[in-house]
Amino acid sequence: MPSCAPLPTEPQAGAPARERIRVLVVDDQPASAQTLMLLLEMEGYDARLAGQGGEALRIASTFRPHAVLLDIGLPDMSGFEVASRLREDPHGQQALLIALTGYSEHESRQRAAQAGFDVHLVKPADIDRLLALLADPQAARRCQAA
Repeated sequence: MPSCAPLPTEPQAGAPARERIRVLVVDDQPASAQTLMLLLEMEGYDARLAGQGGEALRIASTFRPHAVLLDIGLPDMSGFEVASRLREDPHGQQALLIALTGYSEHESRQRAAQAGFDVHLVKPADIDRLLALLADPQAARRCQAA
């Protein structure tokens, strides 16, 4: 990832109240997914879980997440396919898509970008970094594109 200034993790003083950010966590490892969802909820996010790609697409169609933390290695379809299909949906076009995966090789990073991911993080991800990305999706996209 390019070197970028640290992203803020706290809202600026005097910032207007905003809608609760909806995050969809997609991972076929239940313990990891549940732990991440609980952390997000403790941080004030509205989080949902999916263990497979098809389930993620069904949930996303009604939940309309602002961000999706998506594992690439899923049992029913790849995270690449899920990301591509999310990007085809008008509501998924604006969502921050973060690959949160064990796949770290260059080819996976390229495929992730082609599928529509905004950010590629390798497990175990730095939680502070992840929260900073979620706190400011536009800055996350600018940083990744730099």
